[in-house]
Amino acid sequence: MKDKRQAKILEIVSQDAIETQEQLLQALAEAGFPTTQSTVSRDIKELGLGKSPSGGRLIYMQVRGELGYSLTDRMMRTLRNALLAVEYSGNFMVLKTFDGGAHAAAAALDKLQYDEIMGTIAGDNTILVILRDESMAESVAKRLRQLIDR
Repeated sequence: MKDKRQAKILEIVSQDAIETQEQLLQALAEAGFPTTQSTVSRDIKELGLGKSPSGGRLIYMQVRGELGYSLTDRMMRTLRNALLAVEYSGNFMVLKTFDGGAHAAAAALDKLQYDEIMGTIAGDNTILVILRDESMAESVAKRLRQLIDR
């Protein structure tokens, strides 16, 4: 049953713009796969699903496996699509994104595990990046700005 449910989840997210787990639960129930939120949450993790910008919204997509690109490529693409501006002062960096894009972009930065970054805090369209040392700010800002310019 798990394999069939997970196959249906992949089918649903490839065909529909699913923004929330609740929407996914409803779509699964309509397809004959009633389940719980905790089960769907585990399935999302096991299937490598993540949220990505699409048409000004964040929707679930597969970020590893069958789509033919690596997780790193996917995270870089998420950053490139979401980032609008990069500013820094000391060991703090502020990244601006489109409305609703900060969480996906911050998650991408976290998954990329840059040694220079201690952590991120995301709002709706702003990310606070805390760097290990202020001497790293210029090089990290340059790298992120290059993404925007592509």
